Amino acid sequence: MRFSFSFLAIILVFAMLSTLAVAAQPIKIGIIQATSGPYEVYGKAEVTGFKMGLEYFTNGTNKIIGRDVKLFVEDTLVKPARGKMLLTKLYSDNKVDIAVGPTS
Repeated sequence: MRFSFSFLAIILVFAMLSTLAVAAQPIKIGIIQATSGPYEVYGKAEVTGFKMGLEYFTNGTNKIIGRDVKLFVEDTLVKPARGKMLLTKLYSDNKVDIAVGPTS
């Protein structure tokens, strides 16, 4: 009985430590938009709108559930193949949690 209680306590400690490690990592959001070329005005407006919405949602703290939010903004140059490549890059290299965009 004593062994199982000690084992359970050790598992709970490791579970709590792993939760703290995840909480310390920022939430990474990738934004893919055409911020140059013929749709530059719309792309930049959407990026600005996203940033304003995030600021409003977080009451200016730029934190969600105590975690910092880090944005990665990428320009598609209005090329679908580039957008696909950037999405792959955001998920594989930058390890974003979620990606949004582009305008169609």
